[in-house]
Formats: sequence, structure tokens, C-alpha cells
Amino acid sequence: MECENGIAPVLFFIYHYADMISFGDKFNKISSFNVIIGDTMIIIYLLIATCFNLVAQLLLKKAVLGVEIKFTNFNSIVNILSNFYIWLGAISYGLSFLLYIIVLSRGELGKVALISQALTIIGVLFVSFFFFQEPLTVYKTIGILLLFLGVWFIFNNK
Repeated sequence: MECENGIAPVLFFIYHYADMISFGDKFNKISSFNVIIGDTMIIIYLLIATCFNLVAQLLLKKAVLGVEIKFTNFNSIVNILSNFYIWLGAISYGLSFLLYIIVLSRGELGKVALISQALTIIGVLFVSFFFFQEPLTVYKTIGILLLFLGVWFIFNNK
């Protein structure tokens, strides 16, 4: 495997390491211990995917701060596409996407997608507050609490 940019080996490692640790469906049915490990790995992958997603959004916001983007102007498009932070953000989104696919292959869509979106929304609110001094209003705080409540209802209905 050639690795001129260093990204290919990282992606290869993530894919194969995830496959080794998750044990697959055969092992998850054998004992409750393996089911717990499988569920734990799903959560870990989902948290890492969310972190990559948040890093991507942070990098993209940093890239466009103070920049006026006009898609009718060719130079504006070239400036955006040549921005280092844009590419780092794209790579971070790519890593998030790969981990999310791994999580989807091992978990229920109805739970994985909902918790992923909730974590991303909560994370974005905190990233925007701490890094860009955007206000954390009462309505945003209520929204966060409602997200927690919604996730709790989804995972605790028996």
C-alpha cells in the first residue's frame, strides 16, 4: 500500500482494528460479555466519530472567519479550496464518516443516528460557545436538556 500522504495507512488501520475488536455477530451471540464489549465499542466509535465531526466543524468555521465567499467569483472559490483548514476539516469529516459507517454496521439505525445527531448538536453548541464566544442562551440550554431527555426515552423504552 503506497502512502504518499500518510492518510491511507491511518484509514486502513481504523477499518481493520475496528473489525478485530467488534468480534462480529457470531461472537456477540455467544456470551453476554462479548455483547457488552460490542456495545462498548459501538459507543466508543460513535464518540470518536462525533469528535472528528466537531473538529471538522471547528476547522471549517476557522477557515471561513472573515472571508467573504462569492461563488460567482473564481478567485473566491480557489481561495477556499486552497485553504489548509478546509482540507483538514474535510479529512476530519472523512474520518468521522468512516467511523460512523462502522457504527452503523454494528448498531441499530434508529438508535445510532439519533444519538449521533444529539451528540453533534450538543457538541456544536459547546464548541461554538468556547471557541467562538457564541452565546449559550436559555433556549439553547433548554434544547440540550430536551435532547438528553429524548435520548433517555429512546434508550429506556422497554
